[in-house]
Amino acid sequence: EQLGYELLRVNAGNLIKLPEGDVEAATVILDDRNTEARVGDRLIPVDAQPYDLQFFPHPPKQPLDADKARVLAVASSSLSAGTHEVVVISAGSADGIDNGTVVSLWRQGSNEVDRVAYGPHRGEETVSHGARTRLPDEYASHAMVFRTFDKVSYALVMESVKQTMIGYRAKHPDTK
Repeated sequence: EQLGYELLRVNAGNLIKLPEGDVEAATVILDDRNTEARVGDRLIPVDAQPYDLQFFPHPPKQPLDADKARVLAVASSSLSAGTHEVVVISAGSADGIDNGTVVSLWRQGSNEVDRVAYGPHRGEETVSHGARTRLPDEYASHAMVFRTFDKVSYALVMESVKQTMIGYRAKHPDTK
């Protein structure tokens, strides 16, 4: 499911001349002369107040679907995030998330070969999936949502015990 488009702000500017007559283009003066706009870049109006400046940390207002609510991306374009970094979560206002919602982020437990039951030298390929042991999910961090859209949210990793990776599950902050 397509959740939306992520935009990267390249520059800002002021519209100084509107299209008129048979001229179909407008003129914009860019604020930062060191950053160029390129062919294909999109112009959108600047939101005067893009962020909610007053919100309080709170748990999700409704249960999260841990199979759906996951870390989609890390804002720094890397594969993992640490404390004070921003992550994108695949849950938004349609899922009961709003600014201030706190979630815990978890690595999904893997299915491993039981080396006690099957011997220490059994290879991964010689043990069927059904005969493996499911390990518990591992806690990685707490994050607080600061920007919410219909199907996605941006959250700041507030504290972490390990790097938070793309694909980690978002759960209630009190999950143990």
